[in-house]
Amino acid sequence: MGTRLKIDKAYRQRLAEAGLDTVPKVLATPVADLEGSGQRYAQYEVNGQASQPTLYVKRFHYADWPTRFNFLGRCFFGRSRAQREWRRLRLMHKLGIQSSRPLARGEKRIFGFLVDCYLVTEGVPASDSLRDFAVRYFHKAASPRGRELKQAILSQLADQIQLMHSKHFYHGELTWDNILIRPTPAGEFEFFFINALRGRRVFVPWKRARLRARDLAGIDAVPDEFMSTCDKIRFLKRYLDQDEVSDRQREWMRLIQRIAGDMFASRSTYTTARPAEPPSTANRQETLGVHH
Repeated sequence: MGTRLKIDKAYRQRLAEAGLDTVPKVLATPVADLEGSGQRYAQYEVNGQASQPTLYVKRFHYADWPTRFNFLGRCFFGRSRAQREWRRLRLMHKLGIQSSRPLARGEKRIFGFLVDCYLVTEGVPASDSLRDFAVRYFHKAASPRGRELKQAILSQLADQIQLMHSKHFYHGELTWDNILIRPTPAGEFEFFFINALRGRRVFVPWKRARLRARDLAGIDAVPDEFMSTCDKIRFLKRYLDQDEVSDRQREWMRLIQRIAGDMFASRSTYTTARPAEPPSTANRQETLGVHH
């Protein structure tokens, strides 16, 4: 039996204060979602100190020997999921791509077989997932100012995804749930890409085209209340930095739509963008930083 631990030294004291500085401490925390047989997954928050960002713990548990043998490549020969995501997030930070910061990872093995692994990341203060943000604000009853703001947000998002792809990094699971958004004092918005387990850096041109399409399809695979057809065309033109698209690019756009259709077909959480109880105009303006 053995444990492995990797910690960002700058956060060692904070992790110790939160009880996340050793593998036994983390694995000793009881989590209902990890109980039972098979491969189990859970994510939970650790607030630590109120004046500091929330910490998130993502844990994977391989409960029994049949499961460990079924995932032989993952549990014995390959890197753990926590280690792979740690490496992706560190690479994103190195490349200047905004993402959640990885603080620690650990794992427990028996006879070389992975039993448990976890990843600790730092939350992004004052942020929401893009999906939650859209559910509150991207509905059809939006004011002209709201529609203008929506276009500005989508334009800035297109720029950030283009920047990520210009560094030859592709997220692999770029959905609205895996993008955090928060306003800046200047009245603009920041975006942070999270859950980058499938992220990778690719330089082969024909592979890049498919990976770009996959990432953009994750943005496209939402109801019209999130993004209308016009919004989607405008978004892709902004991403391409072009007023017009070539026939070859139109074919590529159709590939994006096909992938998005496959993704949207199995997604039930995007049924509508209209909130059950829309926030008041005053609250909406305060939250979005709208000024007259």
